[in-house]
Amino acid sequence: MQFGKRHLIAILCLCSTMMAYIGRINLSTAIVAMARDNDIVSMNKSESNEFITDVCPDPDNIGNVSHQSPTLDFQSSTAQRFDWNQKTQGVILGAFFYGYFALQIGSGRLAELFGPRILCSLGLFISGIINILTPLLSNHYGLLITSRIILGIFQATIFPSCYALTARWIPDHERSTINSMSFIGGNIGSILASSLAGYLSRHGFAGGWPSVFYVSGALITTFSILYFFLIRDDPSLHWMISDSELKYIQANIEGKKQIQTSLSWLRLISSRVIWAGAFTHFTMIWSLTVFILKIPDYMHHVLKIPLEKNGIFTAFMNMGECSSLLISGLIVDKIIKSERYDKTTVRKICQSITQFGGGICLLLITVANCDERLFLAAATLMMTLNGVQSGGLIPLPSDLSNEFSATIFGIFNMIGMTNGFICPLIIGYILDSNPHHIKHGWWTILYITAALRIAGGIVFTLFVSCRRQSWSAKNSLSSSPLSTSSSSSLRL
Repeated sequence: MQFGKRHLIAILCLCSTMMAYIGRINLSTAIVAMARDNDIVSMNKSESNEFITDVCPDPDNIGNVSHQSPTLDFQSSTAQRFDWNQKTQGVILGAFFYGYFALQIGSGRLAELFGPRILCSLGLFISGIINILTPLLSNHYGLLITSRIILGIFQATIFPSCYALTARWIPDHERSTINSMSFIGGNIGSILASSLAGYLSRHGFAGGWPSVFYVSGALITTFSILYFFLIRDDPSLHWMISDSELKYIQANIEGKKQIQTSLSWLRLISSRVIWAGAFTHFTMIWSLTVFILKIPDYMHHVLKIPLEKNGIFTAFMNMGECSSLLISGLIVDKIIKSERYDKTTVRKICQSITQFGGGICLLLITVANCDERLFLAAATLMMTLNGVQSGGLIPLPSDLSNEFSATIFGIFNMIGMTNGFICPLIIGYILDSNPHHIKHGWWTILYITAALRIAGGIVFTLFVSCRRQSWSAKNSLSSSPLSTSSSSSLRL
């Protein structure tokens, strides 16, 4: 397959989400260097030694907890540090999700109406500026919280913009692969953000942790300008595209010539497949929230895996998902292009592998107990199976509607992002309810996560169809009587 301009668009989508994650995840690591932590280390030491009774044995038999704590790695930093306790740090990190949650649906519709180019470029540019200003804003707690909310608002435009670009640039039989590129970019960005922030917090300029935000901001703002000049909202507007590729794209996008800019919201939100997809997405985001944000704590505090190995394990899991997203997408696109199998059946098989297989792997983690190798095998397999959704849930918005795919993804992601509020609260409640038996608390969390994954698989299998829906251009412009009776209501 010859490399075309649509593949350049796919790479730019990958890079845009990678930059977005660098700009949002870097604080999760840098905040360790930003906050004074001597009291926290002392508290953790006493709790570890006196109260927690069911953690795994420490392989190094080190009694001094502070020796293993990551916080001491940053004591040499000369930058200002702040009196932020764990609760305050949680508020700072969680502020992003308020803005991100609020604008998901709106940003999807804006991308469809006004084009993803300007929306994503502006979102990235503002993300970069906020990162550059973060060291200054950190001196004012209220301004820092406000900046994180604004960051969430502008980053809410990026994933929906990728879906809007896919709808205009990518043939139907290539969308499993291309839609997955945005998710691969998010995983790569998470790995780079954690590594970059950890290194610069210890060895960077400007006293340590401020350099994390200066470097991140410079990278993001530079890329946003490059993105603006290389992207066009429609292939017919791109100065570099060949006539043959343009004709190929236009011939292989279903409903491309039937553009409908209005949307019947009533019909959209009353669709069974929308709510089935949204619930499945919620279960996936729940498990990812547990794994990305909390499993490192489980490895360190329960399994007693050393911090340096903890980071390697986490990167290994993320790379498993990245490779699976790409490979699964390529395989499924070939199957769909062959037209030998029904698209809905293919999507359901892929998502069932992700949901049910992931649920089983989560249960295996509890079976592994303190067996480090079995834990790594089960956790890596779970993350790898997540990648199979590139043939299932990920391309579903594009399957359902060409012109409204960004809005559909916005609905999915808005519901999924409620995990940013709900998941930490439930995890904190479970762990705090019995601090003497933290491992069993974690097992309860894993049981809940496995049950949600399986429930999501059941819902997706029973209720999802990949056929174009009645609120999409092809069917809404048809002669269906429902089309004319509902199209006048709740339009935008």
